[in-house]
Amino acid sequence: MLNWFKVVNAKGDKMNQAETVTLFNDMCFIAPPTLIDHNITWETIDETTVKGVFKNGSQQISAILYFKQNGELINFISNDRYDTDGKPTAIIHGQPLSKITK
Repeated sequence: MLNWFKVVNAKGDKMNQAETVTLFNDMCFIAPPTLIDHNITWETIDETTVKGVFKNGSQQISAILYFKQNGELINFISNDRYDTDGKPTAIIHGQPLSKITK
């Protein structure tokens, strides 16, 4: 019965790219041991900020990760996510951890 109505009808490169951002976000917040991978490169921006570039198959995305001085990850920002409501539009995908832990 649930397959009678399409809730999301997104596919193709933009959807794959959006899902790659979601995967990288989850890796950063939920499974940090997965971040030691040859498909991820890191660039230090300053003491509390790094840029990660993640290659997943044909998709390559990047995100800026923000940390507290004690090393706690507090935010993830990527400009590589697309809203897939029929016309893919670039959006900023942010995941501030402070909103989750409060």
